[in-house]
Amino acid sequence: MNSTPFDEPRKILSVSELNRLVRNLIETNLGSVWIEGEISNFSCPNSGHWYLTIKDNNAQVRCAMFKNNNSKVKFKPSDGKLVLLNCNPGIYEARGEFQVVINSMQEAGLGDLQRKFEQLKKKLNDEALFDTKFKKKIPQNCNTVGIITSPTGAAVRDILSIMNRRFPLTKVLIYPCLVQGSEAAAQIKDNIILANLQNYCDVLIISRGGGSIEDLWSFNDEQVAREIFKSKLPIISAVGHEIDFTIADFVSDLRAPTPSAAAEIITRDQSDLNRVILANKQQLLFAIRRYFAEIHEKIANKKRLLADPRRQLQDKQQYLDQIEIRLNRSFTNLMINKKYLFESKFDRIKKNNPKKNLEIMSSKIRAAIDKATICLNLRILEKTKILSNLTKVADAMNPGSILERGYSILQNKNKQVITSVKMTVPAETLSARMSDGSIQLRVLDDEKKLRKN
Repeated sequence: MNSTPFDEPRKILSVSELNRLVRNLIETNLGSVWIEGEISNFSCPNSGHWYLTIKDNNAQVRCAMFKNNNSKVKFKPSDGKLVLLNCNPGIYEARGEFQVVINSMQEAGLGDLQRKFEQLKKKLNDEALFDTKFKKKIPQNCNTVGIITSPTGAAVRDILSIMNRRFPLTKVLIYPCLVQGSEAAAQIKDNIILANLQNYCDVLIISRGGGSIEDLWSFNDEQVAREIFKSKLPIISAVGHEIDFTIADFVSDLRAPTPSAAAEIITRDQSDLNRVILANKQQLLFAIRRYFAEIHEKIANKKRLLADPRRQLQDKQQYLDQIEIRLNRSFTNLMINKKYLFESKFDRIKKNNPKKNLEIMSSKIRAAIDKATICLNLRILEKTKILSNLTKVADAMNPGSILERGYSILQNKNKQVITSVKMTVPAETLSARMSDGSIQLRVLDDEKKLRKN
């Protein structure tokens, strides 16, 4: 029998689980994308979030942009406006509707240029083209200034007007070129190369008036930026108004907020220069007057000296007398010092006379000998008394002396001294030592026999 799908094990999903599964599949596989389209059905409730539809000629998609992201948008969205969106596709689970969540929003066209601008800016910054250590110093007093700009534009008229007013002696070389359009970037780059080859200028100004980002786009060209960086001449970027920024501003050695500001940076105000010249003139006149006054004073002094030669002779004689007095005083002081030194040395020699030292040492030796002799005699006397006492004790303890008084010493055949009757046996032969010799004795059997004998 054939089985049906209802007979197989089934995993049943809830609607919420299905929507969540689809949402995870979309978000995992697509991630962040860019889309371009036209706004319709735009709404902004009290929550601050934006809800809209993006469409083109063939399709549309619902979108949501939350408050934390839409606060960064620099224009006001409206129906019919063409926009460029960075967004994450997904599913609104509560309704099961496909929608995208917008991360950022830019006006189409302008947004594309801005994106290219940011990409090039990051690229060149990563290559250190904006690093301040490569910036060349702008000279303060320029004799010749090169201006790369349109010869008929308002920017060059403003620069020339300010330079003529501030310091008309500055020479100006105009390097004419287009400042917008498809050919502008190439002409700007070629003029930078030409100015460096000629090397006539102290500084270059790249300039044009204000305009939209499309008008200023030639100054965001990568080749122009790299040529600015390679330039041996210092370059000032003076493009657009103060709020306008281009890649040329970042890579140049100095950014001027306007063309007029660039002219003021490189030229000194002639009124300031006139004040400096006047101050220097006054200082020079004062120095000249002081110099001539010193000369007149020296001449007057010379005249006074020449007027009376005898005074000069007197001064010289007085000078010689002073030298003589100083020499005599110095000689006297020297002799006194030498005499004092001699006497001190002589006293030291007398104190260290060897004869006197020998007498002192001889006296000390004799005293030491006398003292040693006395100590030795006392020591001998003391030892003699001790020896006498020891002799008496030795004599008293001498066995010979005891024997002379009638005593004898009994010894057995083993030379042992008999000090007790118990140490003898009958018939044993003993030796009796006396003062003048020895005799042999025999021990009897009992005590009575011994007494009879």
